[in-house]
Amino acid sequence: MFHPTHKNIGVIGLGIIGRGIAANLRRKGFPVFVWNRSPRPVPNFVGSVGELAGLCNYIQIFVSDDEALLNTVEQLSKKLSPRHLVLAHSTVTPDSMRAAAEIVERRGARFVEASFTGSKPAAEKGELVYYVGGTDRALREASTSDLSAMRAPSRSQPT
Repeated sequence: MFHPTHKNIGVIGLGIIGRGIAANLRRKGFPVFVWNRSPRPVPNFVGSVGELAGLCNYIQIFVSDDEALLNTVEQLSKKLSPRHLVLAHSTVTPDSMRAAAEIVERRGARFVEASFTGSKPAAEKGELVYYVGGTDRALREASTSDLSAMRAPSRSQPT
């Protein structure tokens, strides 16, 4: 049985992108636990989002729509605590994203909206480009954590 560590990463939603992210993180040596509404025969598939929250400090959500995001964070909220950082990668309305953030933050956890551009190959290679929003603390943690393994290297140009 695994115990929660700073490096355990949870992935909720095993569609094209979520599956690619989970595989990439595993290749980089991270313990990855996953959950999907439809069970999948993949390593470390857990029985519920609550179980995933018990094992992982970092939780990434790749679900398809507003209702799925809000249902997921409601289920998660029962197990969230200040040790958690939740990243929502869904393309949803601003109202749904704000509502999800409020649910998570009520439990003392941090929330980052992390929309992305990229495709299945980019997800598998850890080269998605993220557009993030959240509190300063949540953004700092997301940018300096082990989660940097899932994104393309940052690039900047002089203006």
